[in-house]
Amino acid sequence: MATLIMAILFYLALRWEREMHLPRGNRWLILIAFVIGLSFGVHFMGLLTIPAIGLIYYFKHYKQVTILNFILANVVSVAVLLFVFKLLAPNILRFFSTLEIFFVNSVGLPFNSGSIIAGILLVAAIYFSLKYTREKGHKHLNTGILCITFVVIGFSTWILLPIRANANVVINENNPSSARRIISIL
Repeated sequence: MATLIMAILFYLALRWEREMHLPRGNRWLILIAFVIGLSFGVHFMGLLTIPAIGLIYYFKHYKQVTILNFILANVVSVAVLLFVFKLLAPNILRFFSTLEIFFVNSVGLPFNSGSIIAGILLVAAIYFSLKYTREKGHKHLNTGILCITFVVIGFSTWILLPIRANANVVINENNPSSARRIISIL
């Protein structure tokens, strides 16, 4: 599955490369972001296509290749990879975990209420940021927010872990019954 996801991501990157200058060409980039999010549920190896996708973009846009801009393209590609792997996924889980602990322990709401509130806040933040960027005409920022949104939607396959763990199955390694416990698995 991991190899299949890598092949799909590279194929989608080549499709995006052909159509990136068309009005709806960034739809491939958003689909790439979704498949990257899905790859979290299978294996993290799918993330290794991000630098390759960055280099496809680099060689499409820069006709004059120098060592400096080639190194810069690699640094940006690895920065995107680190953003998705080290910042986006763990911090979303931390956000859900923090709100879960706050609303259960401090406010006294039932279990999983903090996760539901965190989900509502996340959807609201996405909605209002997309609405704002669309009204102001920030096309690239809107595409970036859509990409992050679709990575998160793909990453949401991990919600199966607490559902399964809360069913009290016989084999329940690490008991990932909440967002806080999923962080250790990630």
